[in-house]
Amino acid sequence: MHVSAVVLVVTALAVLGGCAAMPHQERSPLDRPGTPQTVAIVIEPDLAQGGTSAASMSTGTGALAGGAAGAQVGLFLLSLAGPQVVFMAPALGALVAGSALVGAAGGASIGAQTEALTDKVATLLAGTEATTARAALAERTAKAVEADVAAITSARGEVVSDAPASQSSVSGLPGAHGYGAVIALRTPALWFWARLGIETRMAMALAAEVRLVDPSSGRTTAMRTFFVESAPHTAAEWTREDGALAKREVERLVRALAERVVETFVLQSGLAVGEYVQTCGVVPVEPRYEPPFTQWSAQRVDSLVPRLAWEARPREPASLAPPAGASDFRYDLRVWSVVDGRVDALVAERLGLRDPEYRFEAPLAPATTYGWSVRARYTVDGRARASRWSAIEREHLPWSNAQGVLAYGVQQGERVVAQACLPRNLTPCGCLDFLPAANLWQFVTP
Repeated sequence: MHVSAVVLVVTALAVLGGCAAMPHQERSPLDRPGTPQTVAIVIEPDLAQGGTSAASMSTGTGALAGGAAGAQVGLFLLSLAGPQVVFMAPALGALVAGSALVGAAGGASIGAQTEALTDKVATLLAGTEATTARAALAERTAKAVEADVAAITSARGEVVSDAPASQSSVSGLPGAHGYGAVIALRTPALWFWARLGIETRMAMALAAEVRLVDPSSGRTTAMRTFFVESAPHTAAEWTREDGALAKREVERLVRALAERVVETFVLQSGLAVGEYVQTCGVVPVEPRYEPPFTQWSAQRVDSLVPRLAWEARPREPASLAPPAGASDFRYDLRVWSVVDGRVDALVAERLGLRDPEYRFEAPLAPATTYGWSVRARYTVDGRARASRWSAIEREHLPWSNAQGVLAYGVQQGERVVAQACLPRNLTPCGCLDFLPAANLWQFVTP
């Protein structure tokens, strides 16, 4: 195990970075006149297949991650790689180097504590086959995509078994020509990595590479590698009550990743990687926030049943703003409690609001910090569309963690291939697929 781990770390460090490029954009197969508004959701058997290039890593990152301490953490993460716990697919191999950088920063302070946590969480999760087995995780993600298509779009999704083994054979999928598009999911990867501080905490992460395919030609029209992460928790929190927290977080991450897939490929929320703005999506009106927007931009409200209001149309980034002909705007709102700078419980969720405002029906807790976000949904030429969830447009993930994991599709000749997300892309309207507390609009109750 340890010898092969060293080989994988060295291989990851050898992948060098390229130049940034704009995301590939073209008309969705679902937008063609007369196309059935049905989406086949297939599970492809191997993350390494399908004709896309692996996300890459910068030379500087590789040099730093190559230190002895970094390699030790890479080995530690790979020690999780039993068949039922952490699923390290080849195209995600570079995440080991990113985690190695965390190890280099923390050095021996992680040590035996995190290795003991790894062993204990591995044992707890391995005993829950339906939660952690590789095939079950992929199937669960596909089912979550199917459910989200039905819940928030006018299309219909259907998980189709007997997935093709390569991009060229997607068009040969049984019944593929009865679908308007194919969402091809490559087996997800689930792992933990360390967040260093006064007390070491571990975050659970889930990633998957997903393609949108035109079933009439088998050609990839869009692709993304999605990544979602839990709040970090201590070893005691992860392992308490036979790993109840870990099992809940697996479910939550699966739902979050599925939602991002549907927003991207069905509702076409878009990706902005070249625009420097302070906000993503709709802008709050009440409470009113003043620039510069930071993670400390929490505003005090004067009631335990405050009113939240926002502008009717998203304006920034401009490339993701709804076109002039957009109509039938509706809004989805989520509010979470924020504890110790981390997103905690979801305290309110309202989908399909007709007006750009909401007043709480029941009192919130006093002297408590809350974070909130809004997504606008609308129609363009009769097709359902959505904005990204509103947030403060600032980087959250350490860039070393995202290198080799997060990617988006760019045009290369006649093919759409993977382009690694850069540090400046790790924002809510860029490559960040979840909303940490630091990116949420926050308010504090009296």
